[in-house]
Amino acid sequence: MTVYELAVRTKELLQDPKHWGKCWDAVEKEGFVCYCLRGAIRRVAGGEEGYTNNLEKAVFSLCREAIIERTGIALEITQWNDEYHRTHKDVLILLDEVIKKAKEATDA
Repeated sequence: MTVYELAVRTKELLQDPKHWGKCWDAVEKEGFVCYCLRGAIRRVAGGEEGYTNNLEKAVFSLCREAIIERTGIALEITQWNDEYHRTHKDVLILLDEVIKKAKEATDA
C-alpha cells in the first residue's frame, strides 16, 4: 500500500458518518465501530494501538500540514478531530486535501 492509497482508503472507511467519531481511536456506538481520524488511519494501515508504521507517519504528517494550512495552528490530529465544532464533513474535506497532497507527492 502507498501513502496515497492509505489516505484514499481512510476516506472510504469514514465516508459513512456512522463510522466517524470523537475522543477514541475506535469505539462501538449503536452497533457500528466508529473511528476518529487517527484511529481510522491506524485501522486501514493495519497498525496496532501504540504502534505507528511509516505509512501511518506519512499520512499523519500530511494531515498535520493540512490542519496548519486550514487553521494556522499546529494541532495534533486528535485535537483537531475532537474539537467541539468539528463535523464529519470537515474530516472528509481534510482527507480530500491529504489525498491531493499524497497524489502530488506520488506524481512528483
